[in-house]
Amino acid sequence: MPGVRVSDQFLRPVCKKGESLSAIKGNSFSACQDWSLRCRFAMLRDDARQLSLENRAHREPQMQLVTARLTLSKLQPEDWQLFRAVHEDPDTMTWVSEIPDEADIRQRFTTRLAPWQPGSFHMLCLVVRRRDSGEPIGLFGCSPEWEPHRQAEVGYMLLHRHCGQGYGSEALAALCQFLLEADFHKLKAMVVEGNWASRRILEKNGFQLEGTLRDNYLLNGRWVNDWLLGRLNPQK
Repeated sequence: MPGVRVSDQFLRPVCKKGESLSAIKGNSFSACQDWSLRCRFAMLRDDARQLSLENRAHREPQMQLVTARLTLSKLQPEDWQLFRAVHEDPDTMTWVSEIPDEADIRQRFTTRLAPWQPGSFHMLCLVVRRRDSGEPIGLFGCSPEWEPHRQAEVGYMLLHRHCGQGYGSEALAALCQFLLEADFHKLKAMVVEGNWASRRILEKNGFQLEGTLRDNYLLNGRWVNDWLLGRLNPQK
C-alpha cells in the first residue's frame, strides 16, 4: 500500500471554543495564568490564522503539474473532504500512523494551506487528480530543508481504491522533476520496512536505498525500522 509519511509536527486542539476576543482582551498568550483561558486564546488565534491562510490560498497563483493521466495542484480550502478521506482510509494509513481524530486532521489541513514557492520552509502539499474525470485520488508533497543541505523529504498517500494502477509512480515522477528543477540537491524518503509497494514506486523514480534505521518510528504502538532512500540531482 503506497503511503510514505513526511516528518512534521502539529498541535492538538485541547479546549473548546466559546469566548469572544473581548473576553480575553489585555491578556497575552504567554502571560495568561488561567489554563482554560489560555487554550481558548489559542483556538481563537488558530481560527484567525485559518481564515488568513484560506484567503491567501484563494489569491495565490495556481501551481499545477501535468502528466499523461494526472494533474497535481496545490491544496486548496475546497479539498478538505479528500484530505480527511485520505487520513481516515485504514488501508492508506497502515504504513503511516494511527488514524487521527478529526480535530488533528483539520489542524494538519490548515497548516498545509499556506502558499508555497521555491525557497519556502514549510511543507508543500499537492492534490493528485485524474485528468479524465477530475476525481481526486491522493496527496503528494515534500518537507524542504533549504539550509544548509538543500534537500527535500517527499511523501505521498493514495486512496486505497486507486492503488495498483501506476498513479503513484506517475505522480512522483512529476513531483521529483519539479523539485529538482527548483534547485534541490537531494530528494529523500523514509519508508517503513516491509512497505514494498512504496519502495518500488521510489526505486522506479531513481531513488536508491541508503540504509535501514533501526527502531526509528513508533507505528501503532510498535517500534519499526525505516528504509532511507535518496535521489541526487544529476545537475548539482
